[in-house]
Amino acid sequence: MPLNKVFLGAALLLLSSCDKEPVDPQVPQSGSSVAILCEGTFQWNNASIDVWYPDSSKVELGQFAKANARPLGDIAQSAVLNENQLYVVVNNSGSVLKLNANNLKLSHQNRELMSPRYAQLWQGKLWVSDLYASKLTVLDTQTLSKVSETWAQTWTEELTPWKGYLAVAEYQGQVALYSSDGQRVDSLSTANGCQELEVDPFGNLWVLNSDMDSGSSLMRIMPSGIRTTWPFQKVGISELTLGPDAAYFLKGNTVMRMPFEASSTDECQQWVSGPWSNAYSFQYLAKRQEFCLTDARDYVSKGRLFRLSLSGEILNQGDACGVVPGFAIELP
Repeated sequence: MPLNKVFLGAALLLLSSCDKEPVDPQVPQSGSSVAILCEGTFQWNNASIDVWYPDSSKVELGQFAKANARPLGDIAQSAVLNENQLYVVVNNSGSVLKLNANNLKLSHQNRELMSPRYAQLWQGKLWVSDLYASKLTVLDTQTLSKVSETWAQTWTEELTPWKGYLAVAEYQGQVALYSSDGQRVDSLSTANGCQELEVDPFGNLWVLNSDMDSGSSLMRIMPSGIRTTWPFQKVGISELTLGPDAAYFLKGNTVMRMPFEASSTDECQQWVSGPWSNAYSFQYLAKRQEFCLTDARDYVSKGRLFRLSLSGEILNQGDACGVVPGFAIELP
């Protein structure tokens, strides 16, 4: 979730209200499904996990609460899947949860983090970035107990393995490279607002920078170190995801497409605009070979989920889900 969206969503709290969903004892059904992390409203402790069945347009609301008879917490930020284990980062609750991905039952929890943002499985450990602590925390994947921590130069965002290291987005304009023992071995300068990282099939690192003051840019760093930067002056971009042949991201309510081999800004295309009112997250679902776009609407009403094909066709009418749908992850 980009920080500008956090601030906007929080501001709208003063003007709106929402209804609570009743808790149902059922647990998720089996079948092809996608977990939708609904962030909920800032400081309302109403984050949730919905289970979406895209082929039938069915959404089972609040499945974590139903499976565990307790709320998820405040601001469900991101998740990572490791076989049948789902690790969920709950930002404003300062916690990381380990769930059974088949039924969302909670097995372990770490509640000692400050403001965790993203998690990455690497070298047998779970590495977690942090908004306020300016450090990376390394957790044991079985118990979620802290193994170690390493300090960063600023707050940290997305993480991804690259060139044998762990690449970490540092918001104030760097991608830091860490070795498996937590040593910072190198850093690559970017624009301010460095937030999102992806690696394409050719080994290129894609970096999305978005800052409310200095503007936005998309950067491609080749393994050789050659860089290409595409600026988007005074325009916010977000939600970088990689499809089979191109990088995609949101520019307002429009999905943009940049081919992996692009060399100029002219090759960046306006790919899809649709019936959504507040495009919030956009992710490629590799097993389904299609995209998921979430619509946060007014940040307090139920959101909507849209399916997009590889050709850009909108495949559904928008399936209703929880409040502020964000991170989507395919379940086993």
